Amino acid sequence: SINVYLLAALPPGNNKSSVLKACSKPLVTWEKEQAEKLGPKIKYAISARKTMEEMIKRDRNIAINQNDHDLRKFEIREVAEMEAKLEDPPVLPQIFVTDTTPEALVSVVAAQGGRFAILSDEGGIMEVVSGLYSGGKANINIILNGIDGGYVRVERKDSSFDLSPYLTFCLFAQPIVIANMGGKNAFKGKGMLERFLYLLPQSKLGYRTHDTEPVSKLLQDRYHLQVIELLNKFMSVKESEDERFVLKLDDQSHEDWRVFQNQTEKEFLPGGKLYSINGWGGKISGFALRLAGLIHVMKGDDVHTRINQETMNSALSLATRLKGHALAAFGLMSIDKATEKAHVVLEWIRANGEHSFLKSDCHKALHGQFKDVKELEEALDILKEKNILNGPEKETATGKGRPSIIYHVNPAIFSDVN
Repeated sequence: SINVYLLAALPPGNNKSSVLKACSKPLVTWEKEQAEKLGPKIKYAISARKTMEEMIKRDRNIAINQNDHDLRKFEIREVAEMEAKLEDPPVLPQIFVTDTTPEALVSVVAAQGGRFAILSDEGGIMEVVSGLYSGGKANINIILNGIDGGYVRVERKDSSFDLSPYLTFCLFAQPIVIANMGGKNAFKGKGMLERFLYLLPQSKLGYRTHDTEPVSKLLQDRYHLQVIELLNKFMSVKESEDERFVLKLDDQSHEDWRVFQNQTEKEFLPGGKLYSINGWGGKISGFALRLAGLIHVMKGDDVHTRINQETMNSALSLATRLKGHALAAFGLMSIDKATEKAHVVLEWIRANGEHSFLKSDCHKALHGQFKDVKELEEALDILKEKNILNGPEKETATGKGRPSIIYHVNPAIFSDVN
């Protein structure tokens, strides 16, 4: 799949709304065209369904009031056969919403065959999906699984849904939205924050000349036409169809992607660029493939299904830049106080310069940073998970005192690994 979750953050006054409106205009146009084309057929199907339901209701009453046992059995069988033939009327194609709840999203995604988008120029949607109206508790499985078509089964009183959704998020918000996301209980420990590609561009406020040439009408028309063509081509393809468009990498683009993947892997090491956000970093190589797929499709290549080197290099260049934006985004979130404390301990270890240390020495040196030993131990555990520390080990005291607790340090953190 080449769907992505995108979140761009800019302060007010940077024309987020007008940009999103311009970009989504062909989507709205396509939906209106489909409504005009399919509307009469859908209304007919809804009417036919209502008529069948009334006929079933009538025959059920006849069966209930039928005294003859054999005739009653016949009427019951007739009603059952009519109910079995009932068909759900089709729904108008819909590509996106700007606001929703996780519960409502399940219904609309099911109606639209599992493919759907959330496009918004406000960050309120993140507040809603994190449980704004449910006391901070929200079932976000539809969003967690929507990044890769994971299986979702929802049972309700009057209906049930079996879905393998592919969702797209494109959100323009203020930086405070990203800062608040890390504190949402509905997101913690579920990998929700790691599913997004973040963009924190520099604000143009204060540097605008107000004489910039507008986007040419020719370019606007080409964009509009190309998006409409893509929708006509792909929105009619059902998930179960074998002829779904499958993209592959040519040999050179695959080799370039592998180089990127190997370079990224090194950035998870202690001192590496991504070691503090390795949950997000572990996904960026896969996201790079999705970006390459999106660029390939937008080029409108109907003949070749292999992504070439030029397209891949464009995607890898973008993915490389997004690493820095992700670091900035997670820095805004301060998603885990324990992780922040782990950074404090790591800096002390580097300054200490020893390849092993006593927990008591660390606690004494950083006493003002931790309210108790348990908080220090949480930070040490995080460093263990990141392969920065090994331990703890107990060293028996020579007298009657308690044994010393020793941690050993990964030598790599003292190297020049970047």
